[in-house]
Formats: sequence, C-alpha cells, structure tokens
Amino acid sequence: MQQFVQSDVLGSIFEAPSRYTDLCVVDSRVRDNTCTAFDRLHRQPVTVKRINRPFDRIEAVRYAYQQVRLAGELQHSNLIFLHDIYISPTEDIYLITELHGVPLGGLLKDGPLDPALAQFLMYQILRGLKYIHSAGVMHGDLTPSKLFVDRNCDLKLSDFHIDREADSNGTDHTSIHYESPEIMLAWSMYDVGVDIFSAGCIFAEMMLGKPLLPGKDPAQQLDFAVRLLGTPPQWMIQNGSIPKLTSRSWFGYQPRRISSIFAHHNLEAVNLLDSMLLFDPRERITADDALTHPYLERYHDPSDEPVAARKFDWTFKEAQIPEATWKWMIYSEATRYHTEQSH
Repeated sequence: MQQFVQSDVLGSIFEAPSRYTDLCVVDSRVRDNTCTAFDRLHRQPVTVKRINRPFDRIEAVRYAYQQVRLAGELQHSNLIFLHDIYISPTEDIYLITELHGVPLGGLLKDGPLDPALAQFLMYQILRGLKYIHSAGVMHGDLTPSKLFVDRNCDLKLSDFHIDREADSNGTDHTSIHYESPEIMLAWSMYDVGVDIFSAGCIFAEMMLGKPLLPGKDPAQQLDFAVRLLGTPPQWMIQNGSIPKLTSRSWFGYQPRRISSIFAHHNLEAVNLLDSMLLFDPRERITADDALTHPYLERYHDPSDEPVAARKFDWTFKEAQIPEATWKWMIYSEATRYHTEQSH
C-alpha cells in the first residue's frame, strides 16, 4: 500500500507517494497543475502533472483516460517521456514525466531566435509530429508553451489536447494565436492538419520574435489570417459553426503576402512556412513531407525519423461506457503500468 504525502505548492495541494519529495514550481505559479519533484527511487528530478477530479463527470473521465493512454503508448525522443501514473486518495490523477526543459514561449519573449536554432527546433517539432500523426494522433493545441527545450537544445512536445472541450484543467490563453482556421471556425471535425498550421505559426514567431496572428478572439484571429493568407475557400466558412463568422463576407481581401513579410529571411525557410500556412488543410504540407524540404536538409535522416509501430486505438471514444467502467479502466491502466515497471 502506497503512502501518500500532501504538499502545499503555492497554495495548491498536491498528493504524492512518499518516493516523490521536494515538490515545488520552477516559476512563480503552479503552471497548468504542474510542478517538479525529486524521485527518491531513481534519484532524479521529475515533472508532476495533475489532472483534477476526473471522475466528477463523464467528459472529464474520458479525457483523463485518453491522456493516460496517450502518455503511456506514444514513445518518441521528441515527446515528453512518462515515468509513472498514480491516482491519489482524493482521486486526482498524476502523470510523472521526465523533467521538462524551458518552454519555447519563454525563449521567444527575448525576440527572434537565432536562425540556426530556429531551424534545429523546427526540425524537431516536425519530427515529433510525423511520429504522432503516423499513430493517428494529433496534438490539437500546439503552442510555444507546450514545447520544451533543454540545455542541449533538444525539443519535446507535451500536453496533448485532442478533446479541447473536455479539458477541465484549462488551456493556455494565448492558444488562439496558433489556432488553425478550422478551429477558429469551430468545425465539428478536423484532422492532423491543425498541427501543421499551428507549427507554421510557431515557426513564424521564431523568425519574427512576435506572434504572426495576434488576435484576441476567433473573429479577430480569422481577420488577421485572411489579411495574411487571402480570401478563404467558401466551403471552409460554410463548415463553421459560429454564426458571427459564417454569416460575414470574407471576399475582397488581398492575395497572400507571406513572402513580403518575410522578405529578409531565408528563402527556403519562407517556402516551407508558406506550405504550412494554407487555409485548406488538404493542401498543407504533411510533417513527413516537410522533413524532406530543402530547408531541413541539414538534419533530415529517414533512418532516424521513426513512425509509430501501430495506430492508436480510438474505439473507446465512440463506445457507450458507464462512468464506473471508465474509472475501472483508468485504474487498470495505472496498475498495468506499475506491473510493467516492476519487471
């Protein structure tokens, strides 16, 4: 029987097995229910991610199960590695991962990145996206705050948000700056193309030192996008579910002007960016193809850009599962994970 110890981390109570000590935060707040700790068993610092009260409602417990499954099954050097899963006495779920590096968003506060660093980081973002997309998984909320860079400039993706509406922990308020048009328009369904557009926005910010599309709400964000990318296809607007946006005329805008905004940047970098920031998700370059782009030739190595061994099993999303069964499934995942660790 595990012994749990409560720790007050800047007014937020974390419950951890006794092997995890010295819980604290790396900045002035408990970011996204996350703190750091020291793992006494393996003698190393770790990151502790809490999913609050997931068993209170069916949407939250489904989201929690999804997060637990994704964290356990997706294994790649550009993804944050999961060390442990446990459920506290108050039934919060905790994911213990390798220690996060510095959020890319923190680096971008100082202005544009060195071109060589931006190139290396962009390669790693796309390498990670190739892997998760091959598994039939999209990130769904890719922002600089979800990308972590260590002292060796190695980059890792974290915090998948596929079921955005079910995330009871909240999302970064700046996420809107990196949303694809189909998310701005609140499409009922979208695919991995949303990650490519978001990655393009992050790429642009690494070059500019500021958000490319700094909207404050979906209407303003889409207006920024249209002014940059030209008139969107009418069918994309009609697929939206926000009347304020779908009823508005989006015709008469100037054609794309990405090349003029980035006129003083590397031409190959601008060409890759241009292929990522397209309104039609079907026309955006894929992560796999982007890795073969001349801009990334310096790092591209087909033998070191793995894909998933199998597709992630999403059948649970459509299943009519009672809340008690969801709870049992999550406990089973945590127990199975501990069993595998002990062998």
